Amino acid sequence: MEFRLPDLGEGMAEAEIVRWLVKEGERVGEDEPLVEVETDKALVQIPSPAAGRLARQGAPEGARLAVGEVLAVIETEAGETDAGERAARAAGTPAAAGAERQAAAEAPAPAPDSPDAGAIVGNLDRPGTLLVEDVPASSPSPRRRAPASPATRRLARELGVDLARLHGTGPGGRVTAEDVRTAAAAARAGAAAARPAAAAAAPMPPLPPAFGQRLPLRGLRRRIAEHMSRAHRLVPQVTHVEEIDVTELVRLRKSLNEWLALERERGGAHGLPERLSYLPFVAAAAVQALRRHPTLNASLDEEREEIVVHPHIHLGIAVDTPDGLLVPVLRHAERMTVADFAARLPALAAGARARTLAPEELRGSTFTITSAGSIGGLFATPIVNHPEVAILGVHRIVARPAVVDGKIEVRDMMYVSLSFDHRVLDGAEAARFTNDLADILSRPAALLWPRPTA
Repeated sequence: MEFRLPDLGEGMAEAEIVRWLVKEGERVGEDEPLVEVETDKALVQIPSPAAGRLARQGAPEGARLAVGEVLAVIETEAGETDAGERAARAAGTPAAAGAERQAAAEAPAPAPDSPDAGAIVGNLDRPGTLLVEDVPASSPSPRRRAPASPATRRLARELGVDLARLHGTGPGGRVTAEDVRTAAAAARAGAAAARPAAAAAAPMPPLPPAFGQRLPLRGLRRRIAEHMSRAHRLVPQVTHVEEIDVTELVRLRKSLNEWLALERERGGAHGLPERLSYLPFVAAAAVQALRRHPTLNASLDEEREEIVVHPHIHLGIAVDTPDGLLVPVLRHAERMTVADFAARLPALAAGARARTLAPEELRGSTFTITSAGSIGGLFATPIVNHPEVAILGVHRIVARPAVVDGKIEVRDMMYVSLSFDHRVLDGAEAARFTNDLADILSRPAALLWPRPTA
């Protein structure tokens, strides 16, 4: 039977084959994971519609298939052909697409290559700590389907971690990517501790297997490469850098976090964020600055030769994920307060890292903020997120000497970098925007006052 690529919803036209989970000639059971595909930044495992032998893969890994093209040819056993053909026809329906996504989410991960990957004792005394069952590799035990996203399952396979042996720290016991990395690190540490003491005097170990590879440019990484290449090719980009004294912002954030901690102790922190980062303040300040400089909230219609100044601010927030950079979008950011940003940003970033956001949450931004301050570096020159005309880079806060009223004081200083499309904006407008941004962030208490709605 021919199994054609189903429509997985959201108006997809094609999908990229990320990884075949069954080789040609191997048997596969009905509803067992068959292939992993990526479609519009969503990673999906497609199950087999029938039991049988995979006679032919419809395309190699890295290739793209349109909806309706042959994905696989499955030789079914006697009596299964009709059922398999019915499953293949049903696979194209929206209901079947939902069933496929559900089957993908519940699919178990394959057993690890190393028998020691799961034989580690976790800390049972601290609630919320990752637990790993202490089961010898030789002991038979029933397989357990651990809840985890497709991206987390792929990471577990790459690191040789058995998801069935993990108790996740995520909501409802969901295994997170950090749980997988912790288990892999513990496995390496346990293996190192078991080596003879003489190994400590041995020469430096060889480089890990990650060196010397040729990695395929596929999936999200290929989409990022295509988007960045197009932006770099089309946009004559200039970057303006400004230094901002954020001493008052540091004090305000510290005071608010102390208040949040006190509210939690009193039991009155329901609905409040656990802790404030700097990003909600930066986002609110950027929105206020965009109100004063609407041409930065724009795009260039090259065919009509028009600059489109958008009526609303849809704020893109660049998020570093295990698979690459994603830019989820906060729509109508002009209506949001610092508290709104603080409540929405963590969930949005978590959804991006888990690859659970809907496609509409990953497109349509009118201005983007990218922040690498928690990682380090002085400042960077981010690439404009085409077709937008500007992107704001936010960098780390460092205490250093500064001149204040003719005296040298230790102040908390931060660089911001604004990259912009020089076809639409001039350097003077970019400088005026960053000057207003600096003024707002240097006096952040004003961000907490109500402002007129758009």
